[in-house]
Parts: sequence; structure tokens; C-alpha cells
Amino acid sequence: MAVAAAIHLIGRRHDLAPDRDEITDALASIALPVVELRALDVDARGSAPWMGETVDGRPIFVKSLGRDERSADLLFRFYRWLRIRRSGDHRPFDSLRRAVEHEALVSLQAAALGVRTPALLGVSEAGLDGVVLAYDAINGRSADLFDDVPDEVLERIWAMVEVLHHHRIAHRDLRVANLLVDTDGEPWLIDFGFAELAADDQLLSTDTAELLASTTAVVGPARAVAAARTAITDVELTAATPWLQPLSLSGATSRAIGGASGLVPLHEEIALACECEPEEPVSLERVSLKSVFVIATLALSVWFILPQVATFDTLWDQVQEASPWWAVAAVLISILTYVGATISLLGAVPAPVPFRGAFAAQIASSFANRVTPAKVGGVATNVRYFQRQGIPVPVAVSAVGMNGLAGLAVHIGLTLVFLVLVGSGDTETPIGLPSPVLLVSILVAVVLATAAAFLLPWGRRLYRSKIAPNIAAGWQAAREVSARPAKLTALFGGSLLITLAYLATMVASLQAFGSNASLPLVGLLFLTGSAVASAAPTPGGLGAAEAALIAALSTIESAEIVVPAVFLYRLATFWMPILPGWIFLNALQRSGDL
Repeated sequence: MAVAAAIHLIGRRHDLAPDRDEITDALASIALPVVELRALDVDARGSAPWMGETVDGRPIFVKSLGRDERSADLLFRFYRWLRIRRSGDHRPFDSLRRAVEHEALVSLQAAALGVRTPALLGVSEAGLDGVVLAYDAINGRSADLFDDVPDEVLERIWAMVEVLHHHRIAHRDLRVANLLVDTDGEPWLIDFGFAELAADDQLLSTDTAELLASTTAVVGPARAVAAARTAITDVELTAATPWLQPLSLSGATSRAIGGASGLVPLHEEIALACECEPEEPVSLERVSLKSVFVIATLALSVWFILPQVATFDTLWDQVQEASPWWAVAAVLISILTYVGATISLLGAVPAPVPFRGAFAAQIASSFANRVTPAKVGGVATNVRYFQRQGIPVPVAVSAVGMNGLAGLAVHIGLTLVFLVLVGSGDTETPIGLPSPVLLVSILVAVVLATAAAFLLPWGRRLYRSKIAPNIAAGWQAAREVSARPAKLTALFGGSLLITLAYLATMVASLQAFGSNASLPLVGLLFLTGSAVASAAPTPGGLGAAEAALIAALSTIESAEIVVPAVFLYRLATFWMPILPGWIFLNALQRSGDL
């Protein structure tokens, strides 16, 4: 199939869509002989549009569909099924002919209800498995070509949509591109190719959301909502808000309004107009790009780890021969990481917070980090805990951010210390160390790249929109902390305790299996491997941490020691805290601290 597709692509296979002559013959077969027929270059999803004129001077609009449009529709539905949980799509029709007949039926039903839609003149087969629909042509242009749409036109559009919805008809593509305004200023609704009869509430609400968003992109949220309220109730309006999200809207509408950020003013306008709290968005995303990336990272990590484990038939025997005292020491030392995390976070908060509750929050955050990527759950847990203690959200966010920066500074500082210790030692190291010139060159390159980014427009926008507000929000808290030596000592002292406790846990794990590696080398390789693993988006660095640590420590110790030692380290720091973390999380929720 791949070779055949490549041959078709290179050789430019014959176009299967009905051509001009085939469409002309098809129209003549249903008593619509044309003297002129030209292809249109307009926004038409799922069909090829044509404009023609019959022998008696009647202008007609022709939709042509063939095998390619049918295949594209099936692929589009399959993609939506993969990506979206509640797409609202029904099973596709068994043939293109049945799909076209359904479109014709809905168009006739809409016209019978008094909706202004072009009259259907006929349907005919055309060419090889092609079908055409012929409509009266409307002398006008689509609403997306207007710089502005008058309010009375918007109100008439909503009146037609309300008629459709009253009879449970969902158009399912209510973009402004499918709204024509004729020379008399009357709106017309076109293209029922995705429409559904006997539609459920979800499809009707999605219809409302699509029209709200698409008209907002043209006239703004205030006028769009005001026009909608002339035809639909506030209940119908608020019922559409959960579907006002990019995944629920067409790609054209989402791009026109500016994505999720562009929908925020519309949500606010609906809440203001209806004097109600907006409903929570419906969870639609089945598989996100982040999820795919997480799965790919886990797969690559497992791919790396399995050969390391599978080659050692005596792994279980080695585990049994491990020193139980060092194994217990590794578990006990790992508890100090939560003590350090508590001290560091309390040092970042200007106001006094009870140590006991903060310590419980750190254990709870360990569980939250196991079910969310990139430590998102732990950050949210800490911010929420501080908020419950009466600390403003900007200050809480700033405290968590300062704690992270302090941890990064300590990590880098200790890495440089161990680098110097290893480089100044008398023994020959089995790893190559970078020269001071190379380190300085890298630092200069980073500084120059950062400066260049600020000189570019996107860099300045990023700074103004993302970096500057966060700095401003937490500046006062940072000043208060920096002015108090005790808080500053707790901030960096706690961060130092965390890193040293993790390192000591790794050393104890290695000692449990008889390692004789020097502490500076272990420290340098452990901190380097941990930094690489922290970039992984998997929860707690799952998979990536094991792979990075095994790869780093295998340069100084045999794999028979490194592999079980890394697994013991991860058992103490990753797996064992899960149950206590879940218990503390539920306890804090019951007590109202989360």
C-alpha cells in the first residue's frame, strides 16, 4: 500500500473527482442543462463547489463530491473519534450516495420550516462514483468576508437557527463562511452536509457555541451575545458555554477567534449578560499531544532499561545478597527529603505556617506528583495548601516558584562542587570532564542566546505575557523573604538538605550492593543524571530517571551493582511514598486544608 501510494503521488494519479464535462452531463440528466460552469475557490469543506448558469439564464450552485471527499470524511471522523471523547458524530453512512441523500433531506426539511436556504434543484450521479447537488445560487457573499455584520442581520440569523433547533435539527457547521448575506441584506444558511435530524442536546448546544464563537470573531463578544439573546433563552445560552472550547469548534472558527484565549471574553460576556456562573468546560480530549509524548518517553525509557535487566539472570540473587542495613538506611534517609522540602517551602513564605501541616502537604504532594507529569500535581497541592492557610494565591505561587529556583541553584552549585572535587583528585577518573574554557564558552553562549531572544519580538512578548507578571506578583514576597536571614537560611538550607538526602539515599543504595565508588564521582554522576531525568514529562520521571541514572553510574561501576542499586533508590524515593502520600492527601482534604 505504501509503495502504491508513493507511485500515485510521484506519477500524479488520475483525479477521481467529477470533472467539468461529467458534472455538465449529470446536470443535463436532471433537466438542468448549463451553458457555463466554473470552479469556485471558496472555503468549502468536504466538497468541490461550482457556479453555473442554465440555458434559460438561471444561476445555480453545484456541490460535487467524489471518492476523495468520501475518504476524507471517513478519515476526519476517525480522527475525531481518536481525539475527542464526545464528538457527537454518529456512525457514517454506508456510501457517499446515502450521505448526499441525507444532506438533501435536511436541506428540504429546513426550507419547509421557513429557513432561508437555497432551493434544492436536484441530485445526480456524476463520473466515477461521484455525486452532485444543484441549488439555486444566491446573489450575495458569505458573512466572513464582511468587516462588520449589522445587528439586524445577526438577529435574523439567530431566528433561523432557533427554528432549526426547535425542530431538533443541528446544522453542525455554523461558521460565518456558511452564512450568506444577499444584496437585500437578508441572511441565508447553506451547506447541510454535516447536519443531523433528531439531534440531541449536545449537538444543539455545540451548534450554539459554534455560531457564538464565529460571530464573535467578526463583531465582538458583546454584540454576538446580544444578538443571540434576541432568539434563544439564557438557559440555552449558558448550556452552550461548556462547548465553547477549541476542540468543540471548527478549526476555522477556533483560528479566527484566537483559540482558547480568544474565547475567554466570550465566556465573560455570557456570564455578565445572563448574570450566572459559567459552567465548567466539558472534558473532550481523549488523547493529547502531551499524553503521546509521555507514552513515547516511557516507551523509550523501558526500551533502554529492559536490556539492562534482562541480561542479568542473577538479579534476584543479588537483591537477596544486598546488605539489609544499607537498604534500611536508604529508606530512612529518603524521609529527610520531605523534611528538607518542608523547611525550604516555609522559608519561601513570608507568613508563619505550621510545620506539621506543611510536612503533611509535602508527603501528599508526593502522591500528586505520581499521577501528573512534570511535578504539576505537587505544585498545585502546595499552592492550594498555602491558600487554605490564608496566604494570597500570588504569594503562594511565588513561594513555590522561589523554592524551585532555590533547589535549582543548590543543584547547580553542588554539581560544580563535585566537578571541582573530581577534577582536583589524584586518581584517574573513568569519565571525561569538560575543560574550564568549554564551561565558560557554554555559559557565554547561553547568555548571548537569552539576550538575542529578548531582542526579538516573540521574546519580548513572552517576557511581557509570561515572565514579567509572575515576577511582579511575587516580588513583594521575595523582598520580605530576602530581608529576613532566618527565612533565607531555611529556603536554601532546606533545598540543600533535599539534594543531599537524595544523594545519600543513592549512596546507601550503592553500598547495599557492595559499591566502592568514590563519593565525589557518585555525587557528580547522580546530580547530572537527575538533571537529565527531571526534563522528562513523565510522572516523577518514571522510566527516564531509571534510564538516566543507570547510564550515568554505569561509567564507574559494573551493571550488576548499578541496576539493582538504582531500583532500590527508586523504590525508596518513588514507589514507597505512594501509599503514605495518598493517605495524607485524603486526610488534608477531610480536614479542609486542601
